[in-house]
Amino acid sequence: MPQPTWQSPCGRAALHHGDCLAIMPELPEASVDAVVCDPPYGLGFMGAAWDHGVPGVPFWKAALRVAKPGAHLLAFGGTRTFHRLAVAIDPEDKGFLDIARARLTHAIAQRTADMPLFEEASS
Repeated sequence: MPQPTWQSPCGRAALHHGDCLAIMPELPEASVDAVVCDPPYGLGFMGAAWDHGVPGVPFWKAALRVAKPGAHLLAFGGTRTFHRLAVAIDPEDKGFLDIARARLTHAIAQRTADMPLFEEASS
């Protein structure tokens, strides 16, 4: 498991900073209480290649794998492309239960205990 960037004195909370697609595969399944992210908005900001679209299935699959049942997901998105973010997360089919959309710029979702992971949902 990767070393956290910060850990609370009591050892119950840890923050990992870095490329989520590199860090999340190293974390144990169902080990994360919350996923807080500000992914690319898909605006093509200044022609940057990293901002050509919102994260797709690999990101949300990794987030769902590490999320504990009942974990929360907070994902920020751009006002013009938030709908793409919401569709990519796809709460009904991917295992996250949509519990709020605050000001239509970020999604707050919760993993339910009985929702299957991607592999189980596709069969």
